[in-house]
Amino acid sequence: MRTQRKTKLKTDRLEALTQVSQVITSTLDPRRIVEVVLQAVGELMEGMVVQLWQLHEEDGVLISLGSYGLDKTAPEKTLAIPVGQGVVGRVAASRSPIAVEDLRVDPHLIPRHLVDQEGLISFLGVPLVCEEKLAGVL
Repeated sequence: MRTQRKTKLKTDRLEALTQVSQVITSTLDPRRIVEVVLQAVGELMEGMVVQLWQLHEEDGVLISLGSYGLDKTAPEKTLAIPVGQGVVGRVAASRSPIAVEDLRVDPHLIPRHLVDQEGLISFLGVPLVCEEKLAGVL
């Protein structure tokens, strides 16, 4: 039974990577690519919320490009988080993954209303780095 679950997970991961690869090579629309990547990661991590943040170097802020698993009425498109602030901003500043067990008690959390509204508890942020430059946070 355990082997079957592992095999299924590996198959699902390969299918997701194949789908993402096909979209990336068949479209020039960055919004479509972001949508497919978020959906693939979200589906692989059942029950998780996935959000992609892009660094705007000129302003020193991270802007949400989109999400998977959030309430569609959530105002994530208007969010701008300064590098170094909040858990997402700390990931960007450190360029290292950060895990938070309980967001509800994290003193660095911004925006708190989104965590409360969505019932989020834990956080894992991963920096996206390309050629030693920070591109964003997942």
